[in-house]
Formats: sequence, structure tokens, C-alpha cells
Amino acid sequence: MSRGKKAASLAVALSIAFLSIWSRSQKVALEDSQVDAVGGSDWQDASEHAQLTPADEKAHESELPLKYKNPSASFEPISVSANAESTVELLADLSNIENISSFPNLTQNQKDMLLENRFVATPTTEAQMFYIYEENEYKAVPSFVTSDSILQLFQIFYEYSLRTLEESYLMEDIFSLTDIIFESFKDAGAQSGEAGEALSRASAFFGVAAYLMMEDKDEAGLMLAELPEEALLLAEAEIDLIEHADANADSPLTGAQTDYTEFIPRGHYLKNEETGRYYQVMRWYSCSSFEVMGSEADFKNLRCVIAIASVMLEKDLIWEWENIYSSSAFFLGSETDLTTLDICSEIMTLLAVPADESEEGEDSEKARESKAPGIADRPEDAGEGDSEAEDESIAEKPGFTILVDDAKVKEIADNIAKRFPEGDVWYSFIGRPTSPDRDILSRLSDPQKRPIPSGLDLAAALGSATARKHIDMRLKPQDSWPGYIEELEDASSSLKAIPADAWLKDMKSGWLWALAPLIEDKDIGGYPFFMQTDAWNDKSLSAALGGWTQFQHDAALSEKPPAAETGGWPSTVYPGYVEPSIGVYERLLWLAEYMRENLESRELANEEFIEKCSEMEGILEFLINCSQIELAGQTLSALEQNRIAKYGGMIEKIATTIASDGQAENWYQIEPETDRRMAFIAEVFSSDGKILCEAVGNAAELFAVVEVYGKLYLTRGAIFDYFEVAASYRVTDEQWQIALEYSLDQDTVGVYVDQMFHYRPEWTASFIDTTGVGEEIPNPSYDFS
Repeated sequence: MSRGKKAASLAVALSIAFLSIWSRSQKVALEDSQVDAVGGSDWQDASEHAQLTPADEKAHESELPLKYKNPSASFEPISVSANAESTVELLADLSNIENISSFPNLTQNQKDMLLENRFVATPTTEAQMFYIYEENEYKAVPSFVTSDSILQLFQIFYEYSLRTLEESYLMEDIFSLTDIIFESFKDAGAQSGEAGEALSRASAFFGVAAYLMMEDKDEAGLMLAELPEEALLLAEAEIDLIEHADANADSPLTGAQTDYTEFIPRGHYLKNEETGRYYQVMRWYSCSSFEVMGSEADFKNLRCVIAIASVMLEKDLIWEWENIYSSSAFFLGSETDLTTLDICSEIMTLLAVPADESEEGEDSEKARESKAPGIADRPEDAGEGDSEAEDESIAEKPGFTILVDDAKVKEIADNIAKRFPEGDVWYSFIGRPTSPDRDILSRLSDPQKRPIPSGLDLAAALGSATARKHIDMRLKPQDSWPGYIEELEDASSSLKAIPADAWLKDMKSGWLWALAPLIEDKDIGGYPFFMQTDAWNDKSLSAALGGWTQFQHDAALSEKPPAAETGGWPSTVYPGYVEPSIGVYERLLWLAEYMRENLESRELANEEFIEKCSEMEGILEFLINCSQIELAGQTLSALEQNRIAKYGGMIEKIATTIASDGQAENWYQIEPETDRRMAFIAEVFSSDGKILCEAVGNAAELFAVVEVYGKLYLTRGAIFDYFEVAASYRVTDEQWQIALEYSLDQDTVGVYVDQMFHYRPEWTASFIDTTGVGEEIPNPSYDFS
């Protein structure tokens, strides 16, 4: 690998005890849900820990510096004292709204909903939220900045950050690591017995990854042909399933049921062939799981995993693996199953030389003087990995002797069983992350009584009384599954028991934490009238589920907005308004700082990324400031009003630069066309051929009556149009967008299109009106030029 890293060697005698300590401390941290659980030690002063007794280990675990950290300033919520209740009564004919004449497009039903709740939303055909805000600017319509709009922008920012990390660092890392390990196994040649079978399966495993990462498939085929026959047949069988990518099947190599449709690149991984190959390699490393303990497992899988870990140790590749693993986990969630590091730790513990036998040896002296590569500080000589072939056979190396020693294999199995006492244990090379939301959906479904759950289940488990009400009144799962209510209560209790800081261990969990203020019960006395209605609770629930849907999108799409037009600003500016959801904005700000500081500390943040972070943080700070002023019953300054008026252009500018990497000047240059629209769909649950998808449609517009200067104004903003979809196959974004176009003129709540039933949840009717629109908002009567 490049980036200034040179070959380095881990001193085995030094690392044996330390890796074991680190592995245990990492596992404890994960189980205790500590905020820094995803990280590891910087491996400094390891010689001090190498001589620790078991009793001392526990005392020193807390001293091991962990890789990921919170921002320098810990999160402390802003104390809010609201005094923003309206003092002006809204007349029945809406005539005391100062700018009501600007909205001839409102239907009578929408006017009635405005009168009742002081806000209403309607679907649109707008492909992006900022289109609505930009139109506001040119038609002199006051903007209502919604939490939905900043959630969408933050997701674009998150996707950009992940894409930058992958393309600038991880892609090269995983390709290099794959090449080194594959060459190592290929050098082993054919071996006999159970150890030989383990080596053969391991070489086939990395042969598949090596094939997937190569651009020239003819050359890749010749490379595979160098494998022993048994390994070649296994690799070719897997590659055939991956290339067809059309079904669930038992993996020829691991024996586990695998969904091969997941190998189809999507989202930003369609950007070019190289990113598509990276996607497939990472999918292979995360989806291909070996069951090493449990009813279906035997020592065959465990021996294969031991062989993999042995090469990692022999080639000094622990740091490279950990960097890929932890960086991915930081964005996508942590692995709770067996990791490569766990297996390496077990091997090194078994191979440890007692201290009294090695104290005087030359190797021991070298070990005490050495330092293993740093983690928090990238070492100058942290490993390309030594891929040079050694003289001796790979099967004769110390780590591989375990493969032919049944007693040692059993000892590893026993140790694993002690650490995972609850049953089956799975291993994947780069762990597939888990998250609280997927666990909750699994708990609140039953194969026979309720095969498909709902997004409302997650919201209710997170504490939404509104979601719980809709479950009880509309879904009524308890009618077919009496145990549902008890299961929901248990799921909710388990979430409440998670320590507050544990939600901040990775960006995936942090996103749920940031959405929570939208659905949590809170004292809304003193808030604007529209925020005190049941309809607004439904709107906030829709925003939270729309934001959650964005993060579920397996490969979030880069949205490319149109280029901003320029022109003069009208002499009369109606006042705008910011939805005062301070809890959401301050948590998103914390996450942005969290991401920036951690990636900077690992030297994984370039100047462009840091600049985009600063822009994102600046917008969030602005929204927090405006919200505080509004809730205090004070008036925003002319400068703040001007920034709200130009909000569409402001988020357009950021979205344009981060979505296109500066490669496109105009929105219509973005390819594929699917990427130009915010409408997308994400699979969140599947059971027995049935798939639950969460989706967002085109931008919906929201009209809200606000009081400024003691007068009432009608403002307009943009929100998510949230859907749930039941399908019998995996739905692509392209298919979803076509389905939306088909249903635009449908009066029904749900529309069945090509084995796919999609619907706008019934409870959204409290705030979103679908009865139609009148005339367009007219252009102002004055000239902009």
C-alpha cells in the first residue's frame, strides 16, 4: 500500500499478550455499549502490557487508548425555554394572513386544514427539496426551513464522507490486503488432510475476492487457474452465483444461505467500474459468513477461519485489517459476531511462550525494545505487508501448526463458546454491521403471525407515543399475535437500558440518536401553535421515518441539484421561519464534529472534506441560533431573514459540490438520471419471500402559518413524502421512481404496480392533503432584472 507506509513487522512475542488484552477490552466495550467500542489501542508502550498478569489486565484495560473518540467538547443539550405561542387569532377566512393572496393554489380542503392546525402539506412532482426553496426565493414566498430538509442535506453529506473515505483510502487498502493474502495462500500449494482442506477453502475464499477486484476478467481467470483443483472448483462455483446475482442459495464455500442479489452494485458504487468492484469485494467479505459454533457448525469452518487468521499474523496484516474494519464500522455500525482480531488473539495466546522461558532470549529482548505500529498515529512503516515468499512452506509456519492439532482447535472452540454462551457464532472477514433498528424489526415480527413489521414499530420502540397510537388503532398486530405488546414493551425497555453514550459509538447509531428528538414526548408549551397539534406529531413522525429511510438506503445516492440562477432580490421580503427543532440540529452538529475530528485523527480527512464539514457545521449552527431566537419570542435580524430567503441556494451549493465531486456544472449532467431525484427505496426487512421497504417520494411542500412582528404570514417549505412498500422482489430506485410516476394521478392511498404495493401510510392524512392543487403560485408583479 502507498500513503507513506513502509513494511513493518509485529514482534510476535510482544504482540501475543497485548493483542489478547486488546481483543478482550474491545469485546467488553462492545458488550457494554461504550462510545469508543469500535476502536482499538494505538499499541504504544505495549511492552508494559506484555508482562501483565491476568489480575493486572483488567486494571490496565481502561488505560488502553481507543482509536475513536468523541469531539473535544462532549455533547450537552441546549436548555430551551419556549415563549413563542401565537398571540394573534387566525380568522376563519384566513384573511388576516398578510400574504394569503400569494397562494391561490390552495384548495378549500387545504384551507380548512390550515385553519385547524395552522399547517398543511401537499405532494408535488419536484425531484428535490431545494427546488421548492429556490422557487420561494424567486416568487417572494417566505421560506419555512424544515428539519426534513436538513436531514436530507446531512445524508448527502454523510454519503459524500463515506464515498471519500472509500475512494481515497479503503479501496486501495482492501485491494492490497486481498492481493497479499491471496498470494500467500496460493504459495501454500496443495496440502493433505483436514489442514489441507482448510487451506484450500481459505485460498478459494480469497481467490473469489481477488477475481472480483480485477478489471480484466480473462486475466483473473488465469490467476484463479493457479489454485489447486479443489480450491478452483469452489471459487468458480461462488463466482458463478455472484455474477448471476439473482437468488438466495447455499454458499458452496461456507455452506451458509447467502443472498447473491446483494452483489449487484447500487448507488454511488455505480459511479465507475472500480467502485463497483470495491463494492463486490466488500460484500463478499461481509456477506460470506462461516458458522464456527452452533448446531450447523463443525471444526471444518473453524479450521478455515484459523487458516485465514494465521496468514494475517504471518504477514503482519493486523493493522491493515483493523484500519479497514474500524473505518467501515465507524460509518456503518459495529460487528457483534466473531472478528478476525478475536481469532488472531486466540492463536497468539496458544502460541505464547511462558515469560520465565523467554526472559533471557534474544528474541525476548528485541520484543521488549520494540513497538508495534501505531493506530491513532499512522506509522511511517506500518505495513505494506510482506508478501515475499518465505523459504519454508506456509503450512509449516507456527500459526498453521494449530490446524493439525485437534487439541488446540478444540481449545479455541471452547474459548469461543465461553465468550459467546448464547448459541450460534458466526464469523465474516470484514464483519457485517448490526444496528438497533434491524434488531428491533426482527423482534417485532413473527414468521407465521406477523411476517412483515412496520417502521412504526421502530418509532414506538424508540419512545414515540404517536407511533404507538397508530399501531394500536390502525395496524393492530396484537389481533393476530397476542404476544406482540409484550415483545414491544421488552424491545422498548432494552433500548432505554442502552447507556446514552452508547448511541454515539458509530454514525449509524448516532443517526437514530439524532432523529429521536422528532418523536420523543416533550413539553411543547410555549412552542408555536402548529407544533402543539396532533397533526404536527404525525408530521414529525413522518420526518423521522423519512430520515431513517435515507440511512437504510444500502448505498445512499448522491443527489445533484440544478445550478443556481442569479437575479435581483425583490424590494419587499416577507419574513421566513426555521422549524425550531433544536434537538435535531444540535445532535447533527455533534455528529458532524464527531466525524471530522475522528477522521482527522486517523489522517483520513483531506482538505476538501474538512471544508465541507465546516460548511455543514455552519448551516447547523445557523439553524440552532434562529430556533433559539424564535422560541424566545424574539425577531430574527434582517441578515438572518436574508439567509433564510436564500436557503435553497445555500443548500444547493453544498449539495452540488459534495454530490458531483466538482465534476458537473449543471444538474442535468449527472448520470445516471436516477441520481437527480431524491425519491429512493430501501429494503429494511425480509421474510419468506416478502420484503418490507421504506421509501421516500418526490418532495412534498408544507405550508405553515407563523407569527412575526405580531402579524401572521404563510410560509412554505419542503418535507419528505414517506411511503412503506410491500414487495415480492428487491425493488430498485429506478423501479420505484417509475411506480411513483404511474401513481401520480391515482386517488387511492395504495397502488399495486408489478408485484409491488406501495402506499402513503393512512396516518399521514392528518397533515398531507392529496385532493389536488389549484393554480400555481404566481410570479411577483415586479421585475427581477
